[in-house]
Amino acid sequence: MVLEAVYDDIDNAFENRVRLRVGDTGASLVRPVLPLLGSILGLDRSALRPVEAAASINTPVLVMAGTLDQRTTVDDTQRLFAAFKGPKQLWLVKGARHQNLFRFNESEYRRIVGAFLEGAIADLEQKKAAT
Repeated sequence: MVLEAVYDDIDNAFENRVRLRVGDTGASLVRPVLPLLGSILGLDRSALRPVEAAASINTPVLVMAGTLDQRTTVDDTQRLFAAFKGPKQLWLVKGARHQNLFRFNESEYRRIVGAFLEGAIADLEQKKAAT
């Protein structure tokens, strides 16, 4: 599984986006309103928390994010990464924002993602051969 700039929790994602528009003060007012907003929009916010689902995923995971991403912050990314219990790899792309990481650094993207996929496929083939 390859994840690029994935939020850890919908509440954090929403707060990060509000912060970009109105600053820290406005963002601090978001948390108390989120339950009401979820009800109004008919959203089950608990279903929008990848960090909670991550522990049940037992496949190799590559988590990628930009170090300057203000929508999915490095802290958000590290929380999500830490929640995975199986084989995992983290790539924080220096200088990248919330953008297409392939376009930001194509050669490094190809190298990192390619090596990850090759390793994951080799592990799968080895497990298959052992059964």
